[in-house]
Amino acid sequence: MHCLRLPARAACRAAWCATTSPTARRRAHASGGGARPSASGGVSEARAALDAAGASAGHAPHPAGAAPPPPPLPPLPPGLYVVATPIGNLHDLTPRAAAVLTGADCVLCEDTRHSGPLLARAAALRAALGPAGLLPAAAPPPAARPPLVSLHAHNEAARTAAVLDRLGAGQAVALISDAGTPLLSDPGGGLVAAAAAAGHAVTPVPGPCAAVAALSAAGLDAGDFLFLGFLPPKSAARRAALARVRGVNAAVVLYVPARSLAATLSDAAAALGPGRQCAVGRELTKRHEEWWRGGLAEGAAAFKEREGGGEGGGGGVRGEVTLVIGRPPGASARAGGAGGAGEDADGSPPPPSSVDAEAALISLLSDGVPPTAAAKALAKALGVSRAGLYSAAVAWKEEQQTGGRGHQ
Repeated sequence: MHCLRLPARAACRAAWCATTSPTARRRAHASGGGARPSASGGVSEARAALDAAGASAGHAPHPAGAAPPPPPLPPLPPGLYVVATPIGNLHDLTPRAAAVLTGADCVLCEDTRHSGPLLARAAALRAALGPAGLLPAAAPPPAARPPLVSLHAHNEAARTAAVLDRLGAGQAVALISDAGTPLLSDPGGGLVAAAAAAGHAVTPVPGPCAAVAALSAAGLDAGDFLFLGFLPPKSAARRAALARVRGVNAAVVLYVPARSLAATLSDAAAALGPGRQCAVGRELTKRHEEWWRGGLAEGAAAFKEREGGGEGGGGGVRGEVTLVIGRPPGASARAGGAGGAGEDADGSPPPPSSVDAEAALISLLSDGVPPTAAAKALAKALGVSRAGLYSAAVAWKEEQQTGGRGHQ
């Protein structure tokens, strides 16, 4: 009986990892051995295993006397892995994300049809980077790839208990969204909170994020920023949400449906000021990536024209849009909001504006206060026209009753 040399032992280990499920590998790893390849097969059998492992990854047989490939990575520890995925360009998938997505026991995703090609890309990346020592040399065969399990806004609550059972059984579970970093305007927050509360490990696997990507290329000297995600679909509610952050000394980052871009820019101009600078990033990292920079009112007019086919009948704006709105005029990136957000330089509150009054009016009306009472209370508190407030209140109520059509 021959003693198994190190290169052959590594080859047997690689072949075993390529044909064994992540759970079985993890159990064998924890038990100190388990169903691992035998060391009694002889040097010739080990050499054959080495050549087979190299061939499965697309490499030539291991030459005699050459340094052995690095040993495979150990199986993923149990826990929930929150994995960022590309926002459009598959080349942005990181090696670590590929390792987690191909090594997990299951992958939670919003749409299994959309995420299938991503897992194929992850398996190919894992195999391609193996010889460099960054990842195991052989990708798992298609049958051994982790199953995709749907988890979206409509079934997250129902799925959470089953996922917690998987985690309790010692499995490694990966969570992804359709694109970018999960939980940022995507489902999964309830699951992550439940997993953490139950004492399971929750591990971030960072990577692409549309908000951060847009902020980095906006050219607005952002410094601090406030991420608001998607605003409400109705114009009045959008304006109210933006008015609440009018005095915040920070950039504002929004995700905007393409069909609502012109209307959102118009509402932002009304709430924050027509000259406030912004940057519109469309289809970031994709082939048709586009940037537009300028004032909010100017942007509203430009994209309104595109919606009407002003650019050669192009059919309006399409794709994924991220909007970055710069700091208030005159604010510096490191001022820290001198005197506090929403205060003048001497620390006194600024005089009330029509934006402040509109935001307060909508808040009262949303709480069920009648238009007459809301207008009377605000006119006295802010020193503005009661008649104007009442007209605005009636218009807002009518818009709510008609579903806010014309502002989508």
